[in-house]
Amino acid sequence: MTQWQKLKNLIFAVLEILFAALILVLRDKDFSHLNIPGAERLTQGVVSYYLIMTVFMIVMLINGIRFIVFYFTMARFMTGGRGMLYRGILYTDLALYTLSLNSVPVNYIMTYVTAILIISGAINLFQAFDILKLGGFWQFKLVQGIVTIGLAFYGFTHLHQPMVLSGICAIALIYDAIMQVIAVFTPTRIITIP
Repeated sequence: MTQWQKLKNLIFAVLEILFAALILVLRDKDFSHLNIPGAERLTQGVVSYYLIMTVFMIVMLINGIRFIVFYFTMARFMTGGRGMLYRGILYTDLALYTLSLNSVPVNYIMTYVTAILIISGAINLFQAFDILKLGGFWQFKLVQGIVTIGLAFYGFTHLHQPMVLSGICAIALIYDAIMQVIAVFTPTRIITIP
């Protein structure tokens, strides 16, 4: 990992922790008394969901556009580069789908957030098994996947309690940030093929 990648990972970890703190602060707030259209839906715990969905949409849209631009500038000349185009289209599609969730009941949003956590944990497990096959240090990804899936299943059993699920999302973000900081300070093993 280069110095720039380490710095970038540390900055993202700090931003994740700050975002998790904002979720925890907003999950107890009730904005239903405000005199704005749609304020009756902004009950306790719901505001943090809309914040989570908005940030998720922005991050997915940025990543989708980044992968699509990378495909047309470089990856189309690479072996397996078409996968970058598919990832860009998928991320952009997820961002636009997330944008359309502003008028659905909160339970659907909570189901969507737990499904995202399950998919994220499954990706971490698959990455751990790939690293294990290569003989690398796979334990971080395995633990990260198990914890994320465990948090998602716990949240799935509490779909009617928005404050619990907001806390679970905040814990998942903090845990991911801690794992990124650990990965920054863990020496990278280089696998060579003789």
